[in-house]
Amino acid sequence: MSEDFLLDSLEVVAPSGYEVLGTGEAVGAEEGLDGTTVHRFTAPAVRDVAVAVGNLGVVERTIDGVRLHVGFDQEVGEAYAEEWLDQIAESTADLVDLLGPFPYDDLWVVVLSSQTSGIEFPGAIQFGDVDPGERRGLVTHELAHMWFYGLVGNDQGQHPWLDESFATFAQSVADGDDQPFAHPSLEDPRRWVGR
Repeated sequence: MSEDFLLDSLEVVAPSGYEVLGTGEAVGAEEGLDGTTVHRFTAPAVRDVAVAVGNLGVVERTIDGVRLHVGFDQEVGEAYAEEWLDQIAESTADLVDLLGPFPYDDLWVVVLSSQTSGIEFPGAIQFGDVDPGERRGLVTHELAHMWFYGLVGNDQGQHPWLDESFATFAQSVADGDDQPFAHPSLEDPRRWVGR
């Protein structure tokens, strides 16, 4: 998972009527066998892929040339689609100011009621049912992984601290956090004596 590769064709066979969100650019869909549809994705350089299939509501927006696709399952209730689109746009703009152009032409985001946090893939993110305004740091952190792991790669299994530390740093700077790395034990080490 640390080497990038050309995703010539990712084919996802799903029941017709289901939405399919993946990694890369959606390059078409065609009827499959027995009530299925074959969805195809391609990308010039990714380290791994993500796919979400289901009865999802999908909204789209273009942000500075990046096609943003956000899918929601029916049970999501913490925030509306526009709130997610707005927070992703704001966090992305702050990261672009800090790190340079967004590394992908498409960003696929899925918000699922069965999750509570977030996980990154090159050009794709899965979030739990959270309020993106209240959890701005989570949104910015997962977006920062598009640069750190997605663009500048590492082996997440062997060296997760590499992409996690840089994504945390980028999130902190982009969001303007004050003293984000202060640990209670560093504030006053005497308060931990005798515990």
